[in-house]
Amino acid sequence: MRDGDIARIDALLEAWGRWAVSDRHGLGYSRRNIIDRRMRQGAVGASIRRPYNSPKSMPGAIERTEQAVSQLPPHLRDVIVEKYTNGGPREQDHAAHLKLTLNVWRMRQTCAWHWLAGRLSR
Repeated sequence: MRDGDIARIDALLEAWGRWAVSDRHGLGYSRRNIIDRRMRQGAVGASIRRPYNSPKSMPGAIERTEQAVSQLPPHLRDVIVEKYTNGGPREQDHAAHLKLTLNVWRMRQTCAWHWLAGRLSR
């Protein structure tokens, strides 16, 4: 895999990560629980489910990236989700959060990039 391929995958994952943690989206995971929603919106407002994760509201490149990330083996997916949705540039912090050594973190990240490059280049 060339450096340009890694840069392209990294850019796709950066966009996916920004979209995933934006206040409007979150890949289907609510940022607030039902009790908080009821307190702020009342019983009726809290019960309304908004289709933020529907294909219509998810941009095409984000949707393809999300599908590819969701198909990663769990040990590789954990690294990608940690890096691109939890913020912060320090690899040591990400590795420590997943209880991995820095070498294992880097190896899994590289494997995930290669795996995703194969899926996203189709």
